[in-house]
Amino acid sequence: LTTDRSLEGNDHSVSLLPQEFESMVTEIRLLEQALGAPPARQVTQGELVNREVLAKSLFALRDITAGETIRSSDIAVRSPGMGIQPNRIEELIGKKANRNIAAGKVFFESDITGVQKRKEIYKFNRPVGIPVRYHDYNRLLSGVRLDFVEFHLSYRDLDIDLSEHLEGEQDIGLVVHAPELFAGDHLLDLASLDAQYRNHSIAELQRVVHHVRSLKHYFPTTEKPVLVLNCGGWNTRGFDDEALRLRKYELVEKALEEVDLEHVRLAIQTMPPFPWHFGGQSHHNLFVRSAEIIEFSERTGHKLCLDISHTMMACNYYDDDLYQFVESIAPHVVHLHIVDAKGSDGEGVQIGRGDVDFRRLGQVLDKYSPDVPFVPEVWQGHNDDGAGFWQALDFLERKFQ
Repeated sequence: LTTDRSLEGNDHSVSLLPQEFESMVTEIRLLEQALGAPPARQVTQGELVNREVLAKSLFALRDITAGETIRSSDIAVRSPGMGIQPNRIEELIGKKANRNIAAGKVFFESDITGVQKRKEIYKFNRPVGIPVRYHDYNRLLSGVRLDFVEFHLSYRDLDIDLSEHLEGEQDIGLVVHAPELFAGDHLLDLASLDAQYRNHSIAELQRVVHHVRSLKHYFPTTEKPVLVLNCGGWNTRGFDDEALRLRKYELVEKALEEVDLEHVRLAIQTMPPFPWHFGGQSHHNLFVRSAEIIEFSERTGHKLCLDISHTMMACNYYDDDLYQFVESIAPHVVHLHIVDAKGSDGEGVQIGRGDVDFRRLGQVLDKYSPDVPFVPEVWQGHNDDGAGFWQALDFLERKFQ
């Protein structure tokens, strides 16, 4: 540290000026926040999304037949980062292909570790399904008997011709997850303080409900489909105080009164403290704390989708007990998303590698939420022929017995 680099002596010319030293300290503090306190910070949901879009992965340069040895000359490094990352190329070279891989297709974890096979039947004491999109619905359900599927909609799905993806009546149950993002980068927010924005969200939600009514014709075994909904209520600048949170709950209640929900069974999703939206990480205020959730549900009659990952992160942040939380809101829960989490923002961890004690969770759910259906909402579980879903169901089948 020096006050003047022109002073005599070599040390002055290579030293920091006071304002530069101040800047260095500021950057170190930011780096410490980025690294997180022990244990090491987990990759956030936003970072996972960015990694898939912006990173690179390993792709096949030619058609590879099952049983062939994968050579270095067969592999290219390309975007996007949805498969094996390039730093693992040596693990892939020399493996025998366990499937036919078309030129230009990505290599997955199973090309190193072996295929995660789906079973025909998974044995649980409650209905079980998996998340699907229209384009992978038939592929993911091939060779497996599930009780229902949960269609995760994008806003573009609201305008598709359903007959292009579905043919005739489907002998399986139906749940639908509403989009969060709509055209024009509109994030649905029924709690927005901006009346115009809130009304736009109400109109978009009504479009979703109309779509579910059309979809229901293909799934006659489901009388009233569950519609999983994230109501909004975030704040990019920080957490709201109690008075503002209560006002936003009232706005959500009034907004839902304007939507025709007669043909669906609404399930408002429990939320994490630090959700990631397109544009960055935010602060969530609604459906995070058990007492507020219970009060809203009892007052309005609206039911819940308990997302274990979201609620685990909320409990970690507010120093609450997950299993007491689950027990307390159980009377209002009609649907379950079961997946792991670590810390207050580690949403994408592999199931079984986070903070959730799934054996204990299973016991609490059996006692307080019997027969409530669930899906393993695993991050990118649909990739690699649904390997993430089958791995999660295998794990949960063992833990929940």
